[in-house]
Amino acid sequence: MVFAPQGKHTLSHRVFVTIFVCAMAVIVAFTVLGAFFVQNTLADATSANLAQETELIAAALDEQQEPIPFLRSLDREDLRITLINKDGSVAYDNEASPSTLPNHGDRPEVIEAFESGSGSAERASSTLDEIMLYRAVTLDNGQVVRLAQAQPGVAAILLSMLAPMLLIAAAGAVLSFFMARVSPVPSSRRCKRWIWITHAVAMSTPMPRWSPCLSVSSRSARNSSAKWRC
Repeated sequence: MVFAPQGKHTLSHRVFVTIFVCAMAVIVAFTVLGAFFVQNTLADATSANLAQETELIAAALDEQQEPIPFLRSLDREDLRITLINKDGSVAYDNEASPSTLPNHGDRPEVIEAFESGSGSAERASSTLDEIMLYRAVTLDNGQVVRLAQAQPGVAAILLSMLAPMLLIAAAGAVLSFFMARVSPVPSSRRCKRWIWITHAVAMSTPMPRWSPCLSVSSRSARNSSAKWRC
């Protein structure tokens, strides 16, 4: 009994799946690592810029007799500016009423500022789509001015890369398909040759020299009309 070799389409499908899965795994891994790298790079740049701005505003507040009117005159929608008293209560905030805000004396950046003159902190949202960077500096009168700025988190960076990822996945699928169409051909020919050799030995027929295009038949094979051609 002669078994037909596996179809080319089956081999092509296996090769396609293997190539596509491996390619996508590498792409996803590098994308995630790249998102973390971008997030860290942005955080470092934003922290350095935030520290400079906090020092400038603190220096300007030290020269003011009335710090709150000066802070109100600042038009900085990209920054959250908070003035904190010695007891931790909020004296001014450009985004909320001070009476509605809790005591800030337990915030890490504020504690560090009271102890060493300046402090910084970083807090991520629960969904990792945003990170808040904080910088606090102690004023000459004992108050603390704190600046905060938001920046995209890892989840937001990955979401922004979703469209390019889909395009890369589509291109990878097309490339994997064409590579799979080419790769199984030698394996299919070897399979056919091995089945022919096994059949020839089983029928105890002399094995002629192999030719790429060969039609083998024997008396018993003629009875079953079995022919192999490449």
